[in-house]
Amino acid sequence: MRSAAYNDPKHPVPLRDRIACIIPLYIPQGRTKDYGHFIEDKFETLKMNLACHQHYQSGLPYDIILVNNSSPQDADYFADQYRTLDRKNSGYGFGAWKYAWEQLKDDYDFFLFTEDDIAPTDNGWLARIFRRFDQDPLTGALGNYVEAHGVDPISSQVLRLLGSTRDVVYCLDGGWTFTSTKILRQVDKIGGLPVFPCQPESELDATVNELAFQQPILELGYWLDSFDGDHYIIHGSEVFTGDLSSAEGPMAPLINLNARHKIARVREHFAWYENK
Repeated sequence: MRSAAYNDPKHPVPLRDRIACIIPLYIPQGRTKDYGHFIEDKFETLKMNLACHQHYQSGLPYDIILVNNSSPQDADYFADQYRTLDRKNSGYGFGAWKYAWEQLKDDYDFFLFTEDDIAPTDNGWLARIFRRFDQDPLTGALGNYVEAHGVDPISSQVLRLLGSTRDVVYCLDGGWTFTSTKILRQVDKIGGLPVFPCQPESELDATVNELAFQQPILELGYWLDSFDGDHYIIHGSEVFTGDLSSAEGPMAPLINLNARHKIARVREHFAWYENK
């Protein structure tokens, strides 16, 4: 865990432990997960993610909290190094985020919810996120980009579950979400974060939670804001996929076809990790 003091311009007294970074932990049996268009080694992904947190200076102090979604293997490897919460694997990453909020709401002022394949790629990354979030009081949540979903089977399902009749469902894409305890406490008053059991626990598609998660924030009258983290703050899973034994290095995204155009940038950001 990281713990330190910093000077907030709004507060003359140094504050501690204000930001919690929540990362789901789930290493499947055999460590790999097949996404169809690429195969990911989830152990190596999380290992490198956490190495990035150590390598890059955030610009603000924060604590990393892992949420173990009943991982069938390797949970102890990470729990020995980081604070870890244990839970049943319901709702996947979104369920982990909600669980962490419920356990830690009295301890932190801000929450950065991230997937296990999202990581810092530059110094000052968290300070940039915080400044962008803090610049507009109507910002309810910040993420890497905002999606708009018209009427389709998944969005219609979300609207039915939430009892809403909108024509468009707006959401953050699910990679990461930064918001405040103040806003999440308001969300609690109108029903809490909506996380639904999904496949294989129920018939619901896992995408339901991605679309539903920030809807109460919108109901409260706040905006969702996008931040160009792909270039300045955070990379997605394409950074971590590929043949780890490749002569091109462990970060070469050889399998994920969607990431081929990012190879040069990936190498630039993660050259320091090649020999680890």
